[in-house]
Amino acid sequence: MVAYQKLKNHPEFNLERDTVFHDAGHEDATALCLAATRSAFGVVEFDGQTMRGLTETETISLLGTFGAWMDFVKKNTSLPPISLATSEIEPPSCTASSTEPTNSLADSPSTRVESSYAVPAL
Repeated sequence: MVAYQKLKNHPEFNLERDTVFHDAGHEDATALCLAATRSAFGVVEFDGQTMRGLTETETISLLGTFGAWMDFVKKNTSLPPISLATSEIEPPSCTASSTEPTNSLADSPSTRVESSYAVPAL
């Protein structure tokens, strides 16, 4: 969520506007997408001398993959009701009837998500 907050609070970048304009081929929006993504994720521009960093394509792909992940999380997460009194919150019971895991990725349906540049507002 830190990356999302950094993208959302970027002083020049507007998540919804600039990703759409990037998709439409506007170079200034692409530059904003690159700068905001690098700042939010702490990645640097690719340097051919050191062979470190991400290319523009990789950086835009990072933003798109993050957007797809946010969409997936938003669609597949149910939030519990919010209680005003934190004293009412009790830790979960730690009694287990078995040492076997109850949920694994092997038991889950495929989580493949198509890439999208749009990051939903939370």
